[in-house]
Amino acid sequence: MPPSPGSLEEARRLSHAVARLLRYVPGDTRCLARSLVLTRLLASRGIEAKLVIGARTTPEFLAHAWVEHAGDPVLDPGDGSFGRLVEL
Repeated sequence: MPPSPGSLEEARRLSHAVARLLRYVPGDTRCLARSLVLTRLLASRGIEAKLVIGARTTPEFLAHAWVEHAGDPVLDPGDGSFGRLVEL
């Protein structure tokens, strides 16, 4: 089903809200925590989203998580060096 008009803008707006809010939460609120919270929030509003987990091995191993809606990232996908491992 194609995305509804305005759903990408709503997903991006919620992404910024999640990032701002989680700055004040104690504990680890890096990319995976932000992605999980945003994915759940979008689902509760009926906005389809995909949680993507990727990794790179050079110059050192690093993993990253982000959220996409209709193929567009709504959380920072990194610098493009992350290969996709899992899409949920």
